[in-house]
Amino acid sequence: MLELLFALTGIIFGVILAYITPEEVHPGEKYLLWLKRIILLTIIGVTGYFFWFRFEQVTDYLSGYINSSQLVNQLIYLFLPLLLMVIFLLSLKFKSKYLEIVNYLLFVIIFLLLTNSVLAGTVLAVLVFIYGLPAGTLLVKDYV
Repeated sequence: MLELLFALTGIIFGVILAYITPEEVHPGEKYLLWLKRIILLTIIGVTGYFFWFRFEQVTDYLSGYINSSQLVNQLIYLFLPLLLMVIFLLSLKFKSKYLEIVNYLLFVIIFLLLTNSVLAGTVLAVLVFIYGLPAGTLLVKDYV
């Protein structure tokens, strides 16, 4: 849980960064936006990889047979990276600050689902922290 709190402080540090260097926010806006998009795509790839790896472990363990309750759980695991991809595509089309709230809610859900794997949780926590730096800076760019 401490990793999750660390990950969510990235947006706070992004806001602090915007207030420390207000003269750099507007010229670097397009670079921050691209950095945020690249990190989000990396998060989608990492979560997709760990969820797909988890799906393959269950099917291999059961020698190819999977019952209906496990299938629903595994489809939820495979659905979350796809949902992140849809939100990424929506963020390309619409410039809304509310999509950041949805992103962070999905990050928390994905992190809680990956708590069994220490490596996956740590990698996701670091990526969410790094994602929060440009996201927090872009959230307050109109106010600095």
